[in-house]
Amino acid sequence: MDERIKGQLFFLAEADKMKNVARQTLLADKSREETDAEHSWHFALMAMTLYEYVGIEGVDINRVIKMALLHDLVEVYAGDTFAYDTEGYESKEAREREAADKLFSVLPEAQALEYRSLWEEFDLMETPDALYASAVDRFQPFYSNYLTNGHTWVKHGVSDKMVYSRMAPVKKAMPKLWGFVVDVINDSCEKGYLKYDNGENAEPVSAGIKGGEKNNLDIKNSVAEEEPRGRKYPIVLSEYNPEWPEWFEEEKLNLERAFGKGVINKITHIGSTSVPGMMAKPTIDILLEIHKGTDIEKLVGALPKGEYTCLTKMALTMETKEPHLVILKGYLPAGFAEKVYHIHVRYPGDWDEPYFSGYLISHPEVAAQYAALKQGLLRNFEHDRDGYTEAKTGFIRAVIEEARQS
Repeated sequence: MDERIKGQLFFLAEADKMKNVARQTLLADKSREETDAEHSWHFALMAMTLYEYVGIEGVDINRVIKMALLHDLVEVYAGDTFAYDTEGYESKEAREREAADKLFSVLPEAQALEYRSLWEEFDLMETPDALYASAVDRFQPFYSNYLTNGHTWVKHGVSDKMVYSRMAPVKKAMPKLWGFVVDVINDSCEKGYLKYDNGENAEPVSAGIKGGEKNNLDIKNSVAEEEPRGRKYPIVLSEYNPEWPEWFEEEKLNLERAFGKGVINKITHIGSTSVPGMMAKPTIDILLEIHKGTDIEKLVGALPKGEYTCLTKMALTMETKEPHLVILKGYLPAGFAEKVYHIHVRYPGDWDEPYFSGYLISHPEVAAQYAALKQGLLRNFEHDRDGYTEAKTGFIRAVIEEARQS
């Protein structure tokens, strides 16, 4: 048998094990616990059905459905971790990454990379697709719990504060449904499904992965409420580092070695770290322009394994065109590496970012205004990358418009 087909069939046989991975949530008729496979199917169906309520731009429903089908596959090896399981979350990330390495590696290289990238993107929850997917992933058991008289909430002594925290992505991705969420939580408190613990008066955190101290129900530290990725990878502003241009040149050489100069049209240092003297996130933004017709799967497959994470159709401040790729480097399980990169892969074009950074370089007074804006935003958006980016958009677009006219 052809090795490609053999690997794919083995993968599908392993995926069948999802039908036997039990979750805490009951079926609506309360006859038994649902399985991972049933949850993934219901997740995908909900994503399709509730798509009209998406409140953020740039969501591709086809990619969300793929995330729905892939996001829990690793549990065939890692097992299911209950959303409010304090001890389980201490080892969840390590278990699931090990399982992902094992499961996706049996597929053909390009397919393995696509599936792994979608799984990683869902986990990071930084793109519109991943944010909507995460919201629906949380809404499904939330609604099922309500239909089953708060089964798992009662069983584990869950509070309204914990559920508000857990459901925060719904408020952002599907704001029209937030009123329903609030009504369900209030009704569940009245009926005794949930413990009352100051409710929505507590600041709900956005999506999360890792946790804090056992049995600590403080909104900022509880494992049960899942410390968000935003706390592991917060917005950090640093004084200008004269080594940033050297970091860019170093990564430029890495990309040229990985892809070959025949693929690359131009590599440009963009973003605040390209502006001498400017305070910035210590993340090197790189615009990598590749020739049209480049095989994208081969391009991504050429990256050294384990060093890069590829996100597709990522929401950017600036408008993008095909191939819509963003490649991250320096995002470690424990937090940022010393050198962090965002590599924006596009075909050659008249892109906004060089206009923006070029204008800041030639207009120090505007650069100072931008630095002040970022410092002000940091106070409110330290752990909210999407909010931080959105809050800068008006200033950035105004500068780009001025730069193009000058």
